[in-house]
Amino acid sequence: MNINSDQEIKELQSELAQTRQKLFHASRALESAHIVLKQIKLEIDQLDLRATLDLLDIAN
Repeated sequence: MNINSDQEIKELQSELAQTRQKLFHASRALESAHIVLKQIKLEIDQLDLRATLDLLDIAN
């Protein structure tokens, strides 16, 4: 059994808190990136729809 001193435990707790904070920020950044990618996809879909409508209009 490994017995850690109080100082080691405090250091590990501090590292854990820092890691959790970094993960939280990374998660938020990923959520933001996901939203941006969804917006880009919607814009591409709109352009595709417009192009399709233009082609249908030309065909008629």
